[in-house]
Amino acid sequence: MTVDPPPADGRPPRIAFVLPCVPEAPIGGFRVAYEYANRLSRRGYGVEVVHPRRPLRPRSLRARAVGLAAPLRRARRPDPWSWFAFDPAVAVRVSDGLAPAALGGADVLVATAWWTAPWVARASGPGRAGLYLIQSHEIWDGPAAEVEATWRLPLEKIVISRWLQRVGEGLGVGDRITRIPNGMDLDHFRTVVPIDARDDAHVGFIDRDEPIRGRDDALAVLRAVRRRVPRLRVTAFGQRRRRRDLPSWISYEEDPSQDRIRDLYNSFAVFLHTSHLEGWALPPAEAMACGCAVVAAANEGVVEYADPSNSLLVPVGDRAAMEDGLVTLVEDPPRRRVLAASGGRAVRTLDWDRSVTAMEAVAVRALAASRSAGGPSGHG
Repeated sequence: MTVDPPPADGRPPRIAFVLPCVPEAPIGGFRVAYEYANRLSRRGYGVEVVHPRRPLRPRSLRARAVGLAAPLRRARRPDPWSWFAFDPAVAVRVSDGLAPAALGGADVLVATAWWTAPWVARASGPGRAGLYLIQSHEIWDGPAAEVEATWRLPLEKIVISRWLQRVGEGLGVGDRITRIPNGMDLDHFRTVVPIDARDDAHVGFIDRDEPIRGRDDALAVLRAVRRRVPRLRVTAFGQRRRRRDLPSWISYEEDPSQDRIRDLYNSFAVFLHTSHLEGWALPPAEAMACGCAVVAAANEGVVEYADPSNSLLVPVGDRAAMEDGLVTLVEDPPRRRVLAASGGRAVRTLDWDRSVTAMEAVAVRALAASRSAGGPSGHG
């Protein structure tokens, strides 16, 4: 069901997503915001996506995003969003800052990172609604007190997972939180190569070097599995150039396109995910949609959709359990196939249309409240 937006001067409401920086490499949280932008635009809303030109927090996500893309600068893309296809109707802007005037004439502003939330709160007010799309408990990105203070701003909070909803409830703002699980582009991420036609010993993983991603765990586990299963074949992919410490027996693909990522998932029998912390883990869900059996550290973002019936979950950081899990699935193809099929069924419930309808309802409700007497003051 589509929510009818309230009329405003004879036009549908305009919605602006406020991003924390200009990305120079694919970032999952950005992709989620961009998907909402595209899909709301298709429903008739005027949508723009605003990025500050310069970092608001020099050593924060902006710095990591730029650092992640540094190896790409030898052939720098003229368009930093070449990894995502925006609908022509979506206005993508780069602003010198996030002062209220720079946020344009949108009726609904959506903060997408903790340090964009105060700007959105200041710019919202009577007649202009403010939302806060929370995709992680970002205490890894800034002082906990400052991060958690943004949860208490007078913005309607949208969280993507149950564990983030519990964080908000613990902070005393549960009455202003709506949980909307991420959707999946199931037309793109789908099983093309039959599950039973794959090399049982082919394992894939994403090579990311941020400490919370568990890269050291992955390499230690794969070395141990290879000693037990010499026929093991491993392929990794990532945005960076191949790291020097990546073993020569691991194949590596640098900066693959989204089509190539789908093809890679379809070549793996098993996908390994070792991340210690996720708001909502996209890669394992994509892998499951493409027919992989998943061995994953059971961080809170993974267990939003993964359970023992559709994946092999192990405690975060438990290398021995990861090793045993990989060996089990490589050497027991029937079990691997059952898990892969079950995983594919599980993620097919992650429907973008459902998520966008829920986002639309929150935006419409917040805008109606802001147009009534008072509305949020925009300060807190």
